[in-house]
Formats: sequence, C-alpha cells, structure tokens
Amino acid sequence: MSFPRALNQVVTHWGTTPDGFGGFAFTAPAALNGRWQKKREVIDRFGAGQEYVSTAQVFIDVDIIEGDYLFEGVSTDTDPTLLDGARRIEKFEKLPDLRNLDHQRKAYL
Repeated sequence: MSFPRALNQVVTHWGTTPDGFGGFAFTAPAALNGRWQKKREVIDRFGAGQEYVSTAQVFIDVDIIEGDYLFEGVSTDTDPTLLDGARRIEKFEKLPDLRNLDHQRKAYL
C-alpha cells in the first residue's frame, strides 16, 4: 500500500501544538494523498498495553504524529474538533518495505 498510485483519495490533516493553556492549537488544514479504510481493529495504544478499538486505518505518504487529526475528503475548517467526521490519530506506524527503499505509513483512528 506504499505505492503512490494506491493512495488515490484526498485526506485533510491538521497538526496539533500545545496552546500554553492546557489545550491545543491546530495548524492550517493540509490536503494529503491517502487511502482511507473503514476497518475495526484492536490496537495497542502508546505501546503500554492500553487497548483501543480503531474504526479506520489511513495510509498516507508523509509522516504525521499521534494526536493530530484526519478527515476523509477536503476541508478548509480551522478546528477539526468541530467538524463531523474528523478523527484523532490514536496510533501511527511507519514500516520499511523488504528492501528498505520505501516506507508504509499507517494511521489508526
């Protein structure tokens, strides 16, 4: 799924940064190439044995971090928490291919 031709959907990404008051500020929305799959899977969140049921997996072509937000499609909204369908990234994986030439990047929502 790391091939660019398989990432044929548009996914909107918002990065998060601490706002200094215990909350988060969001970066401007950015459109990414991706592949959104609705799939339920139990994942180990934070690598500490804390189980979480992921309801979607998103394959993308750039590195992102846990805690950011993704939305299936294009959005120009500045706050993803107010957007119906925007989801928080609970886990992010970056795995090399067999020859270590490329990486598969997957976000669990």
